[in-house]
Amino acid sequence: MMHPHLLPGRAAPSSWLLLALVLAWASGAATGRAQTTYYVHPGGDDARDGRSPATAFRTVARINSLRLSPGDRVRFARGGEWREQLVASSEGAPGRPIVYETYGAGAKPRFWGSDPLVPSAFRPVGGGVFQVPATREVHAILADHRFLRSAALRTRSHDPGVNRKYVQSHPGTWCYGEGQLYVHPGDTDPRTDGRVYTAAVREDLIFTNGKKHLLLRDLVVDESAKADAGYAFRITGDDIVLEGCEAYRAGKHHFGVINANEFLGKGLYAAYAMPDQGVGGATAYVSYSDRSRPGDRSRYVNCVAEHLEDTGGGGTYPAFYTHGEGIGSVVLENLISRGAGVGLGNGESGAALRIRGGRLENAALEVFGNKVLVDGLTLTGPRALVTLSGSDNVLQNVLILGPNPGTAGYQAAVVDNGLRNTIRFCTFVLSPEAPSYDAVLSLVKPNSGLSWYGNILLSQGKVLRIWFSGFDPSRYHASYNFYRPGAEFDTRFAGQGKSYSLDGWKTVLDAGSLQGDPKFTDPVKGDYTLSADSPAIDAARLDRGLEKQVPTDFLGHPRFQGKAFDMGAYEFAGPRPQGPGARHRAPEARRLAPTTGGALSAAVGHFPVPASQERL
Repeated sequence: MMHPHLLPGRAAPSSWLLLALVLAWASGAATGRAQTTYYVHPGGDDARDGRSPATAFRTVARINSLRLSPGDRVRFARGGEWREQLVASSEGAPGRPIVYETYGAGAKPRFWGSDPLVPSAFRPVGGGVFQVPATREVHAILADHRFLRSAALRTRSHDPGVNRKYVQSHPGTWCYGEGQLYVHPGDTDPRTDGRVYTAAVREDLIFTNGKKHLLLRDLVVDESAKADAGYAFRITGDDIVLEGCEAYRAGKHHFGVINANEFLGKGLYAAYAMPDQGVGGATAYVSYSDRSRPGDRSRYVNCVAEHLEDTGGGGTYPAFYTHGEGIGSVVLENLISRGAGVGLGNGESGAALRIRGGRLENAALEVFGNKVLVDGLTLTGPRALVTLSGSDNVLQNVLILGPNPGTAGYQAAVVDNGLRNTIRFCTFVLSPEAPSYDAVLSLVKPNSGLSWYGNILLSQGKVLRIWFSGFDPSRYHASYNFYRPGAEFDTRFAGQGKSYSLDGWKTVLDAGSLQGDPKFTDPVKGDYTLSADSPAIDAARLDRGLEKQVPTDFLGHPRFQGKAFDMGAYEFAGPRPQGPGARHRAPEARRLAPTTGGALSAAVGHFPVPASQERL
């Protein structure tokens, strides 16, 4: 509609109609033609026009061949499956993206990187090994969608003879060379065992191809695996949005955001990865930009990663990683990772890296960048760990619940191996099974200048451990923290230092700190909010100017309420006690029982997660 100041003074109804027609024509002319919607169905026909479900195209290749215009839509039939690569052919425009989405009912459309192997194609060659002719290079073999192990990755050899010999002596492996595929399925015959064998032969199944202004919604990629490659979604170009997309059984990355700016991923899901790629060989999500693209920005919201175990080599691939000189900023909001860690580094780029909300279950966060902010994250389980290897990083409103490091590493829930890092308004509670020598904090870099204040830090014995000689308390800043009775601060290393109780420790650090029972609302059920009679309420008498840096708590309540800050991740939001023995419960308390799977609550930190994103 025209702005009122531009309306004709005395336009008759016919004039209005003429004006509307002219504007509609002009709008279409500006984009070349009116918006068009194309449909794709496995039962369609590429000879038709594709402009209705009744005249749908059949192949992805037909879509790839189209010259699309801004605002056009491509709709794939739900329940449909294609063994083709989708490659964006055209660009949208600001506010008028080209949209790839779905229509109909049923499962999301699935794009396979694999082709089935026909049982009759297997020919026994002795020793339990079967030979299959292969007209194209094979990247991975799966049986009932479970990876067999690649001989080439195990031997690190490109010699077909070496790899065939390995397959002969190792059930559950395969190799490819000179147009032949060799498979050792184990104590079974693929011609008669009823299992589905597939060969991954395509990668980058959904590829934005450097095009700009695209929206891809509710698309699924499966079995795109290839060592050191094999992306499911390869995102290049600017202003790309992915919503509700899923990737399974990928190679190096499930979602690779490469040399892309203004990327937004919402409600994405990644699971299962090719085994034996080694440490650093794969991640579910990655943001990378090279030096030719300074300032690229990406944001991930309500994304999930799980089942990233390296089933061959052991260990687990990370859920997220970022690197490259061209990264400008990365924001992770409400990322949920089950068993897979997250690594944040910006030494090459100086990028602004932020984690807001989210949950890492039985997994670690490694911050080896600088000036990284982690706000409202929850880590749970025995392997919950945060390592601060960079400088000037901040943890605030963070929960670490149930870590049990034992003798691993530096034997602590948080390891400070950087410079001038800050931990504030966090709640860290070690597992009751953790040994007394496990600490909440381990200081590794000599006199690093770590600051910690306003926290609740509970262990079974040691709170602090030093891993160097010559500890100088004047190089650190600690105050207004809450500890368990009998907490030990151990600065002994290589025959130097001493062990302190809190009273002794407060003579050198930690002014205003307390010990006792913080009186959580219901820790047995995972509720670590403060009861109304908690001694941690109004106990952190820190400079109120901190409100600008930490305006809210874990749940999004104002951080400063009452006479002073509360200690820990939660600010008490209910009415203050009115008299002796008074007890109230904070409203909207978030229960955080440690889990290893299953559905989560619909809120993580103070950034809500739709229940629809909790798939498993």
